[in-house]
Amino acid sequence: MLGLKGEVPPPDSPSRGQPAHDRSGPQLPDRGRPPWSVPARARNATVDRSAPRNARSPGRHGRSTIRSSGEYTVGRGGAGKGDLHVAEIKVYGASWCPDCRRAKRFLGDQRVPFEWHDIEHDPDGVNVVQARNNGNNVIPTIIFPDGTFLSEPTNEQLAEKIGLERMAMMHVYDLIIIGGGPAGLTTSIYAARENLQTL
Repeated sequence: MLGLKGEVPPPDSPSRGQPAHDRSGPQLPDRGRPPWSVPARARNATVDRSAPRNARSPGRHGRSTIRSSGEYTVGRGGAGKGDLHVAEIKVYGASWCPDCRRAKRFLGDQRVPFEWHDIEHDPDGVNVVQARNNGNNVIPTIIFPDGTFLSEPTNEQLAEKIGLERMAMMHVYDLIIIGGGPAGLTTSIYAARENLQTL
């Protein structure tokens, strides 16, 4: 098309009768919903707002229940998730006892539910402890669902009793290699040649 003076219009000029497009910015593709909208499955998702791990619910006579719903690693013959229920493991001790606090912390860290009995406020708990320790107040005394018990157990004894797998068989290593790339592989080869205990 020629202009009034025979000039040819620029190629990007809109032809007569066609609407001009807005060139103020890039155009967003129309996918049927705004780009910020949430997908339907996300809108319909259910969020678990249950009580946090190791939430305490006070009981009577100095007892409290430690609840937990997480996963924990168990070995062969150990109880799996769902086999150990709240109050099946009973821990008898006192708030001032460091070994009792350690045992409670270990069970809590491993997400094993148990019921705590403070024998200073639970006369029946004193009788339970003395009946299993030849009349002595040995704490912590931990009673398991099968009727067996441990008195002043170490963390290793507790782990073995409840069937926890031990992921590392040594406490001290000469060298710990992080990463499986060429550098880590080469380092592990040379460490083995030097008889270094390597993880």
